[in-house]
Amino acid sequence: MVEISLRTCFRDFNAPSFVFYLSVSIFSVLLILRIDEVIDIDYAFVFLPLWICGVLVIVGCFSAIVSYIYQPPPLAEIGLRWDFFAMIMSTIEHSILVVFEVLLYYKLRMIDGDEPFDPTITWSVVFAPLFGLAILAVTVMVWAVRFSKSFKFELFFSVNVIQFVFLALKLDNVVDWNWAIVFIPAWMVLAVCLIAVVYAVILAILLSRTMQMLPAHRRQHIVSAFCHFLVVVPMLVFMLLLTGRLDAIEGSNSTIPIHPTTLDPLDLLEPLTTTLTPLDAIPNLSTISIPLFVALAQLILLTFGSRGGNPWWFAMRKPFCNFIFGHSPCLQQYANISYKMGRSSSGEENESELLEAQRPEEHTRFSRLMVPIETLEAPD
Repeated sequence: MVEISLRTCFRDFNAPSFVFYLSVSIFSVLLILRIDEVIDIDYAFVFLPLWICGVLVIVGCFSAIVSYIYQPPPLAEIGLRWDFFAMIMSTIEHSILVVFEVLLYYKLRMIDGDEPFDPTITWSVVFAPLFGLAILAVTVMVWAVRFSKSFKFELFFSVNVIQFVFLALKLDNVVDWNWAIVFIPAWMVLAVCLIAVVYAVILAILLSRTMQMLPAHRRQHIVSAFCHFLVVVPMLVFMLLLTGRLDAIEGSNSTIPIHPTTLDPLDLLEPLTTTLTPLDAIPNLSTISIPLFVALAQLILLTFGSRGGNPWWFAMRKPFCNFIFGHSPCLQQYANISYKMGRSSSGEENESELLEAQRPEEHTRFSRLMVPIETLEAPD
């Protein structure tokens, strides 16, 4: 029997991660369709979800700063003060990320010919904000470990800094490597993640056979391992398909004779959009990106069960769902609904009966009145 509790989902809902993953998912879909020429829109609309996310971060931080100055938290609530400093550092990181998005947007417009070509804006310059963000992320991670804060966002950029360097060098034609070598840092990160997922799956299977845990806890381990499996494995499949496609396109283009006078610096991303006849057998980017969409959808769903999020965004000073339910009792009433699907197994019924049988005995054992055996009377 599977029980879905809306109260648990909303209580552990991570609103900042939900907004971030949703904006990244919409951006990925629009960018892939734009590269495959399925849609013909300006890159400003493609980057619009990411820019909206950045604006929300900056506005939310500004509201929190005003609230902090107007009504600072008590000195006893030191954890709330550390959350405020964590929000400030996260806003700085997102601001650097917005700078990278603007440079990338301008570079793509130059490739399309919508902007005049500027030789000073190379791919190394475009990726420069990510290099600085990776260095800042390491510092924030040290601070987060010291004060027991989450650092998933910082961990992603710190472990992928070498990948950013390889991509910039490859796109600038500084190195003549195939894409399988360029993505070696990504292979290493995905290999570590795959080992962790396999370990989690094996541990969940072993815990599902033990009788020392409640069925709800065993199901929680199984669901968590399965959800992370649906993130890592599709991402690994997508990287394999993307590498094969890029290497195939690069190999096909190298066999086509090109006159030296036809070379153009704007052809750096030509393998992504070319439609030459030898490349017709290669699947388009939309097809090979299906595993990526599965992984992003799973990340969005995981935000409903992952605790976290900073309570200072938009000066709420509490989790997002608690703030919403506190101002809307009607929504709070509907959020306390739980659904049960399927039939409970005999093992779960026996364990529940055993627990119910033990509860009255424990209650009577601990609720007995303690009286002395002999009464000592004081003499007159």
